[in-house]
Amino acid sequence: MEPTTQTTVTPTAQPAQLQAIVDYMPNVSIIGSKSVLLEWTADNRIRLYEMDFNTNVATSIMFDVSPAEIKKVTGSVNMLTFHIGDKTYRTLFARMETAGVGPLGVGVALGQLKRSGISLWITKLKENGVKIEQFGWGKTFVIALIIIVVVSAVAIIFKSQNGTLFSAIL
Repeated sequence: MEPTTQTTVTPTAQPAQLQAIVDYMPNVSIIGSKSVLLEWTADNRIRLYEMDFNTNVATSIMFDVSPAEIKKVTGSVNMLTFHIGDKTYRTLFARMETAGVGPLGVGVALGQLKRSGISLWITKLKENGVKIEQFGWGKTFVIALIIIVVVSAVAIIFKSQNGTLFSAIL
């Protein structure tokens, strides 16, 4: 479905089943992202609205689909990407870079995710037959571990050939 632009769009008049203010990412980075409203309506439609949050008025509908119209949803720990037709819509539920580092940072990150509502969206999508491909903490940990092993191996090889790895870095 092509995005449509309207002067005023009214989010569902009936109470929505789910709503979340998320960041829409037109690219693979947060550069150029903007806050939008993701809504699962009472009549079982999923909509993504551009909003003017100063007036709480939706300015355009980015998509308006039934769960059956979604090819699949891919996701990482904090992001869901909706594949609709030949388009993808990346939605970021919680920015993890604000969490910090270490055990305290992990706790903050987990708190952000819990408050973001992403797990409710994943559950609701699955209940409605939408194919979900998740990229969770396990895969993230394995990839990070592989990167660490590769970097360490390169460092060891470099050190054994030159003997000055740490003196070059320091």
